[in-house]
Amino acid sequence: MVQFIAKRCAQAVFVVFAVTLIVALAIRMTGDPAIMLAQGAGSVTEEDLARIREALGLNRPFLTQYFEFLKGLVTGDLGTSFDGYPVSQLVNRALPATLLLAAVSLIFSVVVSIPLGIKAATAKGRWPDQVIRIFSLIGLSFPNFWLGTMFVLAFAITLNWLPASGMGGPSTILMPAATMGLILTATNVRLVRGAMLETLQSQYIMVARAKGLSENVVLYKHALKNCAITLVTYFGLQFGGLLGGIVIIERVFNWQGMGTLAFDAVAARNYPVLQAVIAILSLMIVLVNLLVDIAYGFLDPRIRAE
Repeated sequence: MVQFIAKRCAQAVFVVFAVTLIVALAIRMTGDPAIMLAQGAGSVTEEDLARIREALGLNRPFLTQYFEFLKGLVTGDLGTSFDGYPVSQLVNRALPATLLLAAVSLIFSVVVSIPLGIKAATAKGRWPDQVIRIFSLIGLSFPNFWLGTMFVLAFAITLNWLPASGMGGPSTILMPAATMGLILTATNVRLVRGAMLETLQSQYIMVARAKGLSENVVLYKHALKNCAITLVTYFGLQFGGLLGGIVIIERVFNWQGMGTLAFDAVAARNYPVLQAVIAILSLMIVLVNLLVDIAYGFLDPRIRAE
């Protein structure tokens, strides 16, 4: 098991290195931040731009900048944004908000989709299955920004039950988490249904029923456990996808997380902030995938040998 984990950790380090290098190259192709910072200052000469680049450290070789960033990433010093704020401070404020929103959204989806998926599988071809599949298909058709906007119109403006946007008490997370959770549930219900349909045809399930075990024990202890690898894989990938694709929902609900921070950094060509945000999110996604791989080893020891 130790060798298995060490191998996955080495792969994770390589992935993070590759991602940060590609991002560092890509963001420098978006334009010169010195020009952006000099806007509104009247007539600006090339000498003025050169002084700005020198002050920001942009006149140094790319590899020097990149390895300094890697050093800071390891030590926790992510440098200073172009507007003077410590990047670590910005990330420390935004990251917990994004992790909280992603976690609540995924938990909502898992809690709802597993019972619905099992019900659809056990009622295959009957009306509960048809109803669940129809609602799942409808959910897949909703763009997340549209669904979020409808929630704001319904629950914040019309009914005045929830705050329309911002971060505060527990009520502020309900609509953004429900928006993302419902979109995920539409996919997860179909995943659970498909996995359960295949498992319920297994011989050991028939043996378990022949022994007189209750249907809940057969479904949740035996069948669902056998589907665990498939579900853990997909739920883990979904959490990583949530971390990387949460920008739109954060903008709709003015949720001050990593997505909003990245969006503002792109608009300002703020290299240090954008580079740090993408690196941290990449680390989180790689960590989630690493935990999924480790979970494989516990769920199915045969995978450790691969």
